[in-house]
Amino acid sequence: MTDMLREIEKGHEAKFKLDEELRFKVRCRAAKLFGLWAAERLGQAHEEARGYAQRLVGRCAEAPGAKKMRAAAGASAIAVAATTAKVEDFGEVAIIIS
Repeated sequence: MTDMLREIEKGHEAKFKLDEELRFKVRCRAAKLFGLWAAERLGQAHEEARGYAQRLVGRCAEAPGAKKMRAAAGASAIAVAATTAKVEDFGEVAIIIS
C-alpha cells in the first residue's frame, strides 16, 4: 500500500515539475514577444530589438512574476511616450503577460 502511495506522490511531483517548466517557458516567451513588440514601437533595428528582448527574458528568468515585466513595461512605456506612442498599449500587454 505504501509503495502505491509513493508512486502516486512521485507522479504528482513529476507533473508539478513539468507544469512549472512549462510556466517558465511561457513567461520567457511572453517576455521575448513583448520585448520585440516594444522594440518595434521604439523604432529599434533588428539586432537592437533582439538585444532588448533578451534583456527582458533575463529579467523574467531572474525573478519570475509580473513585477519585473511591469517595471520593464513602465520603462518602455516612458521611452515610447517620448517618441509619441500610446502608453496604454504597454499597460495592456503587461497585464496580459502577468
